[in-house]
Amino acid sequence: PLISSIVPIRTALSQHLNEALDLNHSKTKGVTISISSVEKSVSWTTFSFGVISILYGFLIYYLLPLALFSLNLLLFGWIFFLIILGLIIGLAILSLNMQHIVERVFASVCFFWQHVALNKVLTKNLVAHRVRNRRTAILFSVGFGFLCFFNVWLTMELTTIRASILASKGVYFDISGGDITPEVLGPILDKYDFLEDYSFESTRLDYAVPRTDDVFVSNLGRVFELPVEADAIPPNYFKVTLNEFMSVYKQYDWTSLVLSEQLYTPRGSQSAILGGSFEKELPASLDWDKTYLFTLFRGVDSHYSQMRTAAMLDSAPGQRYSHYPGRGMQTSGISYTTWLRLSGGAFDSVDRIDFYRVLLKLSYIDDNALDEMYAEIRNKMGDKTELWDFREIEDTLNTISNILSSFFTVIAVVVALLCLFGVVASMTSNIMDQSKEICVMRAIGITSKRMVRVYVEEAFVVILAASMLGIMIGFVTGWSVVAQRSVITDLPLEFYWPWQMTVGVLFVAIAGSFVSTYFPAKSIMKLQIAKIMRLIS
Repeated sequence: PLISSIVPIRTALSQHLNEALDLNHSKTKGVTISISSVEKSVSWTTFSFGVISILYGFLIYYLLPLALFSLNLLLFGWIFFLIILGLIIGLAILSLNMQHIVERVFASVCFFWQHVALNKVLTKNLVAHRVRNRRTAILFSVGFGFLCFFNVWLTMELTTIRASILASKGVYFDISGGDITPEVLGPILDKYDFLEDYSFESTRLDYAVPRTDDVFVSNLGRVFELPVEADAIPPNYFKVTLNEFMSVYKQYDWTSLVLSEQLYTPRGSQSAILGGSFEKELPASLDWDKTYLFTLFRGVDSHYSQMRTAAMLDSAPGQRYSHYPGRGMQTSGISYTTWLRLSGGAFDSVDRIDFYRVLLKLSYIDDNALDEMYAEIRNKMGDKTELWDFREIEDTLNTISNILSSFFTVIAVVVALLCLFGVVASMTSNIMDQSKEICVMRAIGITSKRMVRVYVEEAFVVILAASMLGIMIGFVTGWSVVAQRSVITDLPLEFYWPWQMTVGVLFVAIAGSFVSTYFPAKSIMKLQIAKIMRLIS
């Protein structure tokens, strides 16, 4: 109560005495003229902005690195919250400059069908009440901005979790565990029609070759050495995996073959797929005369091979590629025959390559046939074999997403209802301050019903414009947070708009504008013109 009474008290005391006692003129001002004295030595607005800027700079420049280096998660959380708070409030203040423009756009779009005279009255009211309506607008903008931010952020976080799981797996279904060999699994998988295709993922070269300490690539002078995971890729690998996580930085365009098939051409058998960051770190190049050194490090028994670059990827399903340095060990995709050659004679046939996972691509889902295939594989390969099904995870994520959407929609309606009290007070003041104008317009022929409709439409436009700007503020803030995570995780960013909250806001704008304006306007419109004039004289 103490804080909320400061602004009304200062507004009342800031008026001149003759203006406060003047009952012959309307309190509503379409034009305001202010005169500033040069003798005023301190501008509190400028002073406050300077102090806030200094604190914000200190927060970013000193406290944020301190929290990161000291691993103080509590301090980092508070800094993150204050940054988001400043972003939302800053966007809300910025939106105030667009508030009147958006109001006029909504007024033109929503009420194009009514008489031109009424639209002009509505526009004049929006101009005359602009200052008072700003207070209502800031309530809705900040309130819905925070709600929409948390809604968009949490929903897109769930989407990022989904994308992270699928990107690491590369498929919706896979089989792992046990002794996986194509000779055993191939005849079983070929029997089922719902299975469109399948592929295998090999064990890393440094895990498969005994006494191997590391596998890395380097320039020919061995100045720059970068560790890699050398994986054998079947020809159909990128046909089976999810293409949405495939991001090619550079590749040859001389053939229509898929990238995994290109590894089995004469040129591809001398090459490997590298991450996009290797272009600067190695440096790697697609030029035919540009080669690098592939090392299977085993002490004095190390094996060295000169290789070319087949392509450079920013991301790929089921494998680790990145365009940014420092993302940890990345994958180096090679063919079966190249894998065999780079093993340094440890294996004499591609049949000796170890596989730890089978990737499945289904043309359609048949639960009974899928269970039957899984049971047959377990009988053949043992109880250690596991079938991974993404549908179980997706059902959980969808349930959480639906709960969050419903929860935030209900909270948005509650916040709108709380803000509605401010709308009621604001619109009541607007109507009472324009009592003289109401008398004039009624005297020249505008009916009471049309006057009530004008004020209801004004409340509708103000609430709708402020709420939509608040949703936009929350969406931009939430999107920026998730976009930052997308850069860190190398995952694609999916668009999400809070439709349920938007529909809820539209409903609240319609209901709130009627409730907040109809009854105050009706109470004064039912009076005779002469009686209204006596009330304000």
